[in-house]
Amino acid sequence: MKFTSFCRKTVIVIISVFLLSVNPVISSETVNIEELDINIDYSNDPFYVELWFWVVIAAILLFLLIILIKGNRNKVITEK
Repeated sequence: MKFTSFCRKTVIVIISVFLLSVNPVISSETVNIEELDINIDYSNDPFYVELWFWVVIAAILLFLLIILIKGNRNKVITEK
């Protein structure tokens, strides 16, 4: 029991030391700010900001709601 506990603690310490030593290597990478372009072109709006799109979506959701409400009224449950 003591040996497995010792091995488990040793493995955890080794993994922790490894992870702590890898972090500074990964975070030392640099990014060239001049190459980073975050300009967004708003002149060409996507279709989901148009009114017709939301009307179609609302019609579909209304149709599904009506089906959900009326769907189970005429069903008769028979037990054997």
